[in-house]
Amino acid sequence: MKYGIYCIYDDAAGVFTAPTIDISDEAAIRNFQKMCADAGSIMNFKPSDFSLYALGIFDAETANIESFVPPSRLAVGSHFERSVAE
Repeated sequence: MKYGIYCIYDDAAGVFTAPTIDISDEAAIRNFQKMCADAGSIMNFKPSDFSLYALGIFDAETANIESFVPPSRLAVGSHFERSVAE
């Protein structure tokens, strides 16, 4: 099975978070949206500071990693500010 490798860029700090894996871009975007909406998350304070990036693909059968150079931005926290306010 192949998984996507993702991380979040914090524009205010100027750094990426540690990478995580997920089953698809759609699932990673949904999880990012949930983090933006979580009242206990720093991302909820200012979602526009955060962006979700796809870094590559991890093949669980071969352990091969295919990197995306440059990483691909999938979502921006500001897209979810409306759902945060609801």
